[in-house]
Amino acid sequence: MKETAKFTVSVHDEDAFGNMRASAVLRHMQECANLQLQKMTAQNGRRTVDDMAEKNRGFILCKFNMNVNRPLHAYDELTVESWISKERGVVSERLYKVFCKNELIAEAASAWAIIEDGCKILRVSEYEDLSVRDDDTCSVEVPRHLRIPCPEKLEFVGEKTVLYSDIDLNGHINNTNYPDMLASFIPEMRYERFSHDKGRYISNINISFVADAPLGDTVKIYSYKEDGVYYFRTVRGDGKTNIESHITLAQA
Repeated sequence: MKETAKFTVSVHDEDAFGNMRASAVLRHMQECANLQLQKMTAQNGRRTVDDMAEKNRGFILCKFNMNVNRPLHAYDELTVESWISKERGVVSERLYKVFCKNELIAEAASAWAIIEDGCKILRVSEYEDLSVRDDDTCSVEVPRHLRIPCPEKLEFVGEKTVLYSDIDLNGHINNTNYPDMLASFIPEMRYERFSHDKGRYISNINISFVADAPLGDTVKIYSYKEDGVYYFRTVRGDGKTNIESHITLAQA
C-alpha cells in the first residue's frame, strides 16, 4: 500500500529563479517515505525504526533516478506518493510520484540497503513489511550502471568541504543535498540579477552513491558535458569515489 502525504512548496524550497530546487523535490519524496517507515513493523513485531535504532542500523541510499516534468513554485500544493515495489537480497527498491492538482510533476526510483554499525550490510528481508508494497510502477527505473566518461575527459571544477550544514544523523552529507551541490558547478545554473531569465531546472538526475563524504572532508568535483548531459564524479580526500552522477537540464 502506498504512503500519501500532502505538502506545500515553501519559498525556502525555491532557487534564485523562483524554481523549486531538485534537492527540495527529493526531500519531499523522502519525507513521504519516512512517514511510511514510521508505520512499518519488523518480522519480530516491533516497529522497524525502534528495532533498527536499538541495533545501530539504518537505511542508506545506494542509487536514485529522478525525472521532473516542469518546475514547481512557492505555495504549489503537492501530493506525494511513495511505496516499496520489490526487495532483492540486500536491496529494497522504492518508488515515488509527485502530483500538483492531479498533474504528474515528478517521478523517482531508488535503491536502499540496510547497514549495521556503519559497515555491515544486511539482507532487507529481515525488515520486509508487505503492507508497504504496491504493484504500481513509474516511468523511471533504478539506474543499473552509470556511464561516466574516462578520467581524461573529466575536468576538475571545484571542491566542497563538508560542513555542519551538510550532514545528517549519520555524520556525512545528506543524500538530498547532492543535487544542489552539483548544480552549483553547472555554468548554466548561474544566476544574473535583473536578467529576467526564468532559469533552468534539473529535469533528470541520476546518482550512484559509492562512499560517504564525512564531516570535515574536502570533496573534489570533476565534470564533463556531452550531448546536453552533465557527468559528475566526486572524490573524497582519501582518493575514494564519493558519487557518480548524470544531470540533464531544461528551460523553465
